[in-house]
Amino acid sequence: GSVEPPPLARGDDYDAVLFPLVLHWCNRPDNALSAAREALQPDGLMLAAVLGGNTLASLRRACVLAELERRGGVAPRVSPSIRMRDAGNLLGATGFDTPAADAEKVRLRYPDAFALVEHLRYMGGTSAASQTTALTRDVALAAAAVASADSSNDDGSVDEEFEILYLTGWSGGNGGG
Repeated sequence: GSVEPPPLARGDDYDAVLFPLVLHWCNRPDNALSAAREALQPDGLMLAAVLGGNTLASLRRACVLAELERRGGVAPRVSPSIRMRDAGNLLGATGFDTPAADAEKVRLRYPDAFALVEHLRYMGGTSAASQTTALTRDVALAAAAVASADSSNDDGSVDEEFEILYLTGWSGGNGGG
């Protein structure tokens, strides 16, 4: 799905604005960052953690291959994410001084591919854009088979990687507004 952060008061009201794993779900992350910069006091800090573009690469690949094979086309199945280069450019474009970005990769193990998908559904990480094209059982089974073949362990469990980007930016000495 998509969320938008609550509106921030303009005019140097905040020492810091934090986006903890939410900015990647915004339809317009540039608007959210601009609003944050405008709300910051002079030399105020913006911190964000977002899912990076390499998140769920194995699952994305499995879904694409399964849908191409079963349907002849592809629908988005995982929420969009931000690439590292784009994140740095976005901070500069929205007016932050001294922008910085760093990445961390976190590998999680699931009992099977279905447990991974259930976890994503629970945290709202499946793509709202695909709600008009339901994932059929045969495509889901094909995707699970591809995911298991690509990244399963001896015990049948499946590993998946999440990339977390950490972003920082300062409002500058003149304040955000």
